[in-house]
Parts: sequence; structure tokens; C-alpha cells
Amino acid sequence: MEEKEHLQNSPQKLSGLITEPLIAAIAANNKMAKAQTDFMLETCFTKDDAGQYKPVMIEMTLTRGVIAAGTTENSEPTIQNIDTRFSIPLLTIVPLNSLAVNEITLNFDVEVKGVMNEGGKGGEELYGIVSGEKAAGRPILSFAIHTAQLPLPRGVNALIEAFSQSISPINLPQ
Repeated sequence: MEEKEHLQNSPQKLSGLITEPLIAAIAANNKMAKAQTDFMLETCFTKDDAGQYKPVMIEMTLTRGVIAAGTTENSEPTIQNIDTRFSIPLLTIVPLNSLAVNEITLNFDVEVKGVMNEGGKGGEELYGIVSGEKAAGRPILSFAIHTAQLPLPRGVNALIEAFSQSISPINLPQ
């Protein structure tokens, strides 16, 4: 408790008051990116003994009605069901999140208590105490963080496009 009182009543480096929330946001972005990548790799791929990733494939069947011309015995056209079987990578249908902190708003007032030379670091540092709005008699620092969906990375889009194109059959040269 005494340490908290000391921190609230002793001057702090202004640069630290500004940079620490920003560094925390960068760390949060890194954690989100890692979690999102881990989710994609663990859910949409298998890893073989050689460390190679292979996509998890989903086998699907599409049944389509095809109108067949009538025969000489029966001139009426008929509808025949034709099954098309194909495999698609799970990656192409799983919703992928790509969240990141894209805005931080810091709100605080600082009562400047002094300027100190940082001894050869090439400049002076402002020291102050957070002042202004108080809660329970103590100054507060408020900040708002906003996250937003980022576009998927180009590599993920390229993978999805390659897999999507592999669904359609191709004609082999004869």
C-alpha cells in the first residue's frame, strides 16, 4: 500500500506515462496475432513427422439434376441426378479473425514537477504527477482501446485462392 501511495505522489517520467500504454497495445496485438495464427494452423492443417503442414480437407458431394433427352422408346426428357465429388480445404470455409488494436486514446492531465537531465543521454526528461480527474481522492489515467477486423494477410488470401481454384477440374492435354 505504501508503494502505491509513493507512486501516486512522486513524480514519474512523462515519457513512461505515454509509452507504457502504447507498448501494452503492441504486446496485445502480438498476442492476438499469435493466437489467430495458432488457431488457423491447429484447426485447418495437420503437421506430419517431417514438419510439413497439409490442409485438412473436407470431402463433399454435390448432387445436380441433369435433363437427359428422351430415347427412341420414350421421347419424354428425363431428369437424372449426377453426383460430383470434390474436396475443399477447411481453411476456405472457416471464419478467420484478424483482430488488432487500431486506436488508443489516452486522457490524463500531468502536473509537471520538474525537468531532469538524464546525464549524457542527450536530453532532458519531464517528470510529473497525473492530476485532473480523481477517483477516491487519487488521480486517474484513463484510456480507451478500440479493436477492429483487419484484412486477412496476403499469404492467407493466396492460400485460399489457390485452394479455391483447385476445386474446379482441369483438362489434361492429350
